[in-house]
Amino acid sequence: MKLLKIFNLHKYYVPNSVYIVGCGGTGAYVIANLARFLSAQKSKTRLVLMDGDTVEEKNLGRQHFVGADIGKNKAEALAERYSYAFGLEIVVIPRDIESVKDLSVYKEIKSPEFVITCVDNNATRRIVNDWFNICDGRYSKFWIDSGNEERSGQVVVGYNTFSYDNVVRIYKPNIRNGYYGINGSYISRFSATNDGIFSLPSAIEVYPELKAEGKFNSQLSCAERAISAPQNMMSNVTAATIITNYAQKILTGEKISSFCTEFSIDNVFNTKLNTEENLQKVPEGRRIA
Repeated sequence: MKLLKIFNLHKYYVPNSVYIVGCGGTGAYVIANLARFLSAQKSKTRLVLMDGDTVEEKNLGRQHFVGADIGKNKAEALAERYSYAFGLEIVVIPRDIESVKDLSVYKEIKSPEFVITCVDNNATRRIVNDWFNICDGRYSKFWIDSGNEERSGQVVVGYNTFSYDNVVRIYKPNIRNGYYGINGSYISRFSATNDGIFSLPSAIEVYPELKAEGKFNSQLSCAERAISAPQNMMSNVTAATIITNYAQKILTGEKISSFCTEFSIDNVFNTKLNTEENLQKVPEGRRIA
């Protein structure tokens, strides 16, 4: 029987901010979880919440809002609640993103390093995917994307390091103890015999159907907004729990041994591990090998 070799993502740069795009069904639970976690850790990591939607009465059944939130922007309502509860500084951008530039409107953070998307439209995913694949000379990027139907869904963790080819070709770093060093940052090789830093596939690379055409929320008519796919609250809670588990590892620098978890609320889970076969999903030009 062939032994399964699992590669661990480690020694990566730990982001100092987290952008949460979409603060509704799943996003609101993620924000509650991460706010509590960051407070307990006394972390200086900054939460940036992005959503242009307003809390409506119909949201109260399955989203993490209360009656007093009705009429408020979703991001602002959650920021107000958890900033007060946990003593955190939370940034609010009360708008949806419709271009890569929209992810850089908060001037204190020129470009995000870690984005979590909890959205229900592929148009937004395509924008974030464009951001994920742009090498802007900054640190590597993490992108966690979540999507779910009424009783099932998936969470994908993408990681784009950019740095291996650029570092070796442009900066010609000195090799020391098997590591490549640039300004004190060390990047180890990915090979069949060494657990090192490597790329993880994005949600669109794992599920190409997410490239499908779709409208931004601002492009939907009132009738279209009124029609939404049925979702169970526990699907949102389950997705948020999986997202938080991955996010905590990223924010504490723990090893990450998988890049995707598929789930159903009938207690069925399927985890895609970082094996050599699974990592072939990463585009060859971005894969460390």
